Amino acid sequence: MRIAFACLGYPVPPKKEKQLLTAEKIDVVLNDIKSFRKYFFGCLLFSELQILPAKNKLAESLSIGFYSIVAICSAKYFDNKVTDDELKQLAQEAISDISKEWENFEDFAVKQFHNVSYFNYNFNYYNGTYRLSSKFSGYFRSQYLPLDLNDFFFGGNRTLIEGPNIRKGKLTIEKYLSSKHLTLEIIENVKPLINQTNWFDENSISEIENSLHLDPRSVRAAIKFITSKEFGYYVSDRNEAHQ
Repeated sequence: MRIAFACLGYPVPPKKEKQLLTAEKIDVVLNDIKSFRKYFFGCLLFSELQILPAKNKLAESLSIGFYSIVAICSAKYFDNKVTDDELKQLAQEAISDISKEWENFEDFAVKQFHNVSYFNYNFNYYNGTYRLSSKFSGYFRSQYLPLDLNDFFFGGNRTLIEGPNIRKGKLTIEKYLSSKHLTLEIIENVKPLINQTNWFDENSISEIENSLHLDPRSVRAAIKFITSKEFGYYVSDRNEAHQ
């Protein structure tokens, strides 16, 4: 049933059996006769995923991101014109292709500001380095997973099923800064003027305030955000920041 729902475009099918095996959900699967071959393709994908070598890029994601992989491959590669005998080879090719892209997808996901609660950066403003704390177990059950999969694998098309209004309601860095009475423009203007040895030096804050014609509270808020270990990464020069 979970494979079937993944094939229908749900990368996060219900985890609990009492939520999955309802009469309504069973009817959705069993009455959709046109999708039976796609379900079979999903089972072939399942088989291919079980025999992946340990060093494969997907290996670490199998226990938590398995159904998202099935959903992507089903939507991206399934061809109803392919014969039954050719479906197995198609499943092998799909898993091989996604394996090559998976690490890039995970890099993409951790950099999205709306995923900040799942992937925490410990950013060191002084030397421009960071450490990433990854929480993929929570992320692969999150409401943002379908959105990110669609953006990365399908060019933003809503191929996989997203929650209602998820795009409109997602947290962006612009929304977050607005809640702090800041803008990206203020951040970018303040960033090069920060005192590198004493961030909250009163003289330098006064100089920034006068130079940019800003309220000192805005200057302090901008410095706090830029030098924050949790958020500083998002406005740092990521070409310089490294593990």
